[in-house]
Amino acid sequence: MVAAYPLAAALAGSIRREGAWVTIVISRQDFSFLPRAALYRLNDRLEPLAAPAIERGDSLFVPYQFVSEILPRYLGELYKFDRLAARLVQLGTVAAPAPKRLPNGLLPGHIVTVDAGHGGADPGTLGRFFPRGVTEKDVTLKVALLLQKELVARGITVRMTRTTDTRPSNLIRAPTCDASCDLFVSLHVDALDTRKRRD
Repeated sequence: MVAAYPLAAALAGSIRREGAWVTIVISRQDFSFLPRAALYRLNDRLEPLAAPAIERGDSLFVPYQFVSEILPRYLGELYKFDRLAARLVQLGTVAAPAPKRLPNGLLPGHIVTVDAGHGGADPGTLGRFFPRGVTEKDVTLKVALLLQKELVARGITVRMTRTTDTRPSNLIRAPTCDASCDLFVSLHVDALDTRKRRD
């Protein structure tokens, strides 16, 4: 199985939900999947799949067949599947050389990913000492936005895993800090043992 959200992001595509169907858009072509059904829809035609797409939490996984057969078949001018390397190859592009690192090991024009922990249906800790109604997800988001503002003011490029009250899965959060990223900062508010509290 292949994680759909990172795949779509890597191919400059998108994903949208239409009722029970989930559509992956790659190069303006819609591929629609019905989770738990071994079929997909393309141009109003239903086609069989070797295995169904599945959902786990807020993540979608599509069968390996989508990458190894379907994308190369319908978008052959853009992609081919290298069976020896077991990977999808994008055609007609030349990989940019990796930027040289500074003597301190950092990349010029630093890139930092800021990850506000929890979010959406996951409030995190309720916080014994938080104001009424405030949860960990609220605190991490507020701090993340303040950190973003401070880093940008210092000329640092910032990638955010979330900027609103949503809960992206780890499969969505992780690719925001790829090889070009210098630092991944994940913000959480851990519980405090009341016996060790200092007033």
